[in-house]
Amino acid sequence: MAERLPPLAELETSEARAKEALAQARGALGARRPLDLAGAQDDLAAAEEQATAIRRSGETIEKTIEFLRVAQDKVHRDVARVLRTTMRPWLAEITAGRYTDCRVNPESLQVDACDADGLWRQAGLLSHGTSEQIYLIVRLALTQHLATAREACPLVLDDVVNACDSVRTQAILETLLRFGNKTQVILFTHDDAAAEWAQRHLAAPEHRFTEL
Repeated sequence: MAERLPPLAELETSEARAKEALAQARGALGARRPLDLAGAQDDLAAAEEQATAIRRSGETIEKTIEFLRVAQDKVHRDVARVLRTTMRPWLAEITAGRYTDCRVNPESLQVDACDADGLWRQAGLLSHGTSEQIYLIVRLALTQHLATAREACPLVLDDVVNACDSVRTQAILETLLRFGNKTQVILFTHDDAAAEWAQRHLAAPEHRFTEL
């Protein structure tokens, strides 16, 4: 049996598609450029130089972070030492002799207090009143030592004697009065005993008692 040939129209269509595919292939082949070995080497050298710069920058950053960490540790140790030295004379007075010594953690600046029996306790875990009293003298110590020699740092306090008995209230107010000889102290309070004490003791021209 003779093989049936495809219609002429189909042959023409197939021929047109083949010519189009050939033209596209020739165009793509003509667009390809020969390998530029010198250019590739230049690109590689530039990439290696950039990678080296990034690596050196990373090393510099790591050294800087280490330097800052060492400096921070030194500052914390110095601040901890200064805080303890400054706080110790005030501690026994403000706590009515219940706590006689303190220490400051250089890393966290956490304050521990030592009672008359030699037992060390974390200040933040003591009674609310005692904890507030201890952190009051922390603020006094920071105010005294972080201010510059030419400028005094004013201290603004709000009801720091609210949780104190009469003995500790008087001790705190007397400490603040002496501290006020070095810098300005502003105390807001609702405590009647503190107000009565202020009326009796704030008699100097630089003192002022105001009822709001």
